[in-house]
Amino acid sequence: MKKKSFLIHSGLAFIIRIVGALAGLLMSLVVTRTLSVEESGLFFLGFAVCTVVGMLCTLGLTDAFIRFVGGYHAEANWGAIKGSIDKGLKTVVIVSIIVALIISWFSGYISNNLFDKPQFGSFLTAIAFAIPSFAVYQLVAFAFQGLHKPVISIFIQNISTQALVIVALYISSIFVTNLTATDVAIIFSTAAFITVFVALIVWFSNADLAVVADYSQTSKLAASAKPLFIVMLMGILVQYSGPIIAGVYLTSVDVAYISVAQRISMLTSFVLIAVNLVAAPRFAASAKLGKMEELRTTSLFCSRIMVVVATPVVVFIFFFAELLMGLFGEEYIQAAYLLQILIVGQFVNVITGSVGYLLNMTGHEKDLRNVVLFAGPLALGLGFCLTPNYGATGVAIAISVAIASKNIFAVYMVKKRLGINTLNFWSN
Repeated sequence: MKKKSFLIHSGLAFIIRIVGALAGLLMSLVVTRTLSVEESGLFFLGFAVCTVVGMLCTLGLTDAFIRFVGGYHAEANWGAIKGSIDKGLKTVVIVSIIVALIISWFSGYISNNLFDKPQFGSFLTAIAFAIPSFAVYQLVAFAFQGLHKPVISIFIQNISTQALVIVALYISSIFVTNLTATDVAIIFSTAAFITVFVALIVWFSNADLAVVADYSQTSKLAASAKPLFIVMLMGILVQYSGPIIAGVYLTSVDVAYISVAQRISMLTSFVLIAVNLVAAPRFAASAKLGKMEELRTTSLFCSRIMVVVATPVVVFIFFFAELLMGLFGEEYIQAAYLLQILIVGQFVNVITGSVGYLLNMTGHEKDLRNVVLFAGPLALGLGFCLTPNYGATGVAIAISVAIASKNIFAVYMVKKRLGINTLNFWSN
């Protein structure tokens, strides 16, 4: 591994990832400043539902795209890349459209019977139309990551839609004085459609893809996606079950508090994501070519970067939690303790390194599946047990414990399968 090249690419990915993290945070800030706390809670609940369902509609192909596109890219096998992407996109488009129509049709039932929030129905109908766009542009973003193009990947995945929503909300607020959560949902759905439209144009304009598609490898892609779907499902439970469980048991105001705190706490994970954008396809290439020592040195080098960069961020967020929550409105200051609870789990997430991608990119998807099969139900179980008695505090504890447990278990599996201890990041 050429460390200088890796640092340059990681640095560029780090900068653009900061922009992406800030775009997501700024979108949340604009939403909370535009809507009341209750209306903001409805938006964050709907956003969580859209994200969960949209990711499920990718059928586990996101990480599979990184592995296979990264591997085929190392071999310059563009026919296999084109065949894999084409097949995956067509399948996801059909599935996501069907799911969006079902959610839209039953939005009234879901809002009344599951969340006990009748006002959530019209919002859910509006944001359901973002699901196909969201699912497809996620796939395209991960495909670009496999091609070692992290800047384009981050822009599609984390910046474009959020930036469009921010601009649209600013313009709308000039002409409309009382925007509702449903209005914001319509804006979000429109922004997601624009993002996927542009993303597909950029993808299909790649001159290297002007080849005959090779569909002979798609069965391998599908086989890899099956355990990865379970991994993704459980990962979603760990990350997004909190706001959804809060939506079931608590008020929209509580949903807003926990969503904002979680959004801020996830600023630490941008370090992990930025490094992984560069590292994941390199892991895949090293494993494909049998360069296991290179895989080890790359993974430990990544861990060092994460710890050095993330530690000051964690310390700042923990001690200035009230200041950060107060940016979203004075009402949010009282929920600063939720941010302090959540930041502990996120710190463990960062210091354990790229354990998930190490397992995924080296063909150990089933081991990662076993890891998240433990963490996902843990998050769900803790959420349902703690939330009714401890409210938003219970939600935060459930999220933090589940994130930490998942990553510690994954460290063990990486050590067992690959002989790499990502916590021993200062070793040579």
